Amino acid sequence: MIKCKFQDIEHAAKIVGNKTLPKIVFLLDNNTSYNCWGFTAYALQLVNKLYWMNIQTMENILRKYTKQVRKDKIKPGDIVVYRDYELLHTAIVISPKTNKMIHKDGYSPLEMLNIYKSCYIYSNKANVSFRRLKEDKLKLKCA
Repeated sequence: MIKCKFQDIEHAAKIVGNKTLPKIVFLLDNNTSYNCWGFTAYALQLVNKLYWMNIQTMENILRKYTKQVRKDKIKPGDIVVYRDYELLHTAIVISPKTNKMIHKDGYSPLEMLNIYKSCYIYSNKANVSFRRLKEDKLKLKCA
């Protein structure tokens, strides 16, 4: 099972900044027991295990534990949120400078992709926004 906590994301961000990773894919595992929402919550230490999270649980996490961040203020570890009429996908910002994120797409392995080119995978009408953990929620587990 993958162990990808915030420290690993920071490390990945440094590697990406040095351009030593492949351009598209950062393959960590081939585990199908969790989805993008479960990965996002686990990587940010909001849940204790990786699992297949439902949309309502992720919506509650975003509402309760995060705040909106402007595009020009994003940092490694912030959450990328894709929506059209509902929540479609979440990922973790790895490098704002290179627009890289790490994400889990359904049954696929973890990948490193471009934040803005990836939104069209989910919907041609998807909009991208960013969120950050609230300061008072950084060490709190919600599930």
